[in-house]
Amino acid sequence: MKFSIIRYLSILFFSFIFFSVSGQKITIKDQLTNLPIHNVLIFNTAEEITSFQTNEKGQTILSGFTSSDIINFQHASYESKAISFTDLQSMNFEVFLSDSIIALEEVSVSAY
Repeated sequence: MKFSIIRYLSILFFSFIFFSVSGQKITIKDQLTNLPIHNVLIFNTAEEITSFQTNEKGQTILSGFTSSDIINFQHASYESKAISFTDLQSMNFEVFLSDSIIALEEVSVSAY
């Protein structure tokens, strides 16, 4: 009985280590079109900064984050967003970003 408990705990421990080291695939999409967004910068604000960038499919593999980290998402065309790692887990590692609208008061174009 004692051997099976130790065996069970060791399997559980090594499984946890494997899944925490291997990382998690995350997908970033446009909130309106549901299309993937590439070149999104993903980073934390902890002492040791970890950062990633999404590919053409709007995906990257997150690794090095802990459950207490706040993860930031930035792209020049979209509103920045900060989400806790535990909230990302409940969102199935799928994040939607909103367009960033920049209003210009007046634009003058002239030719020389």
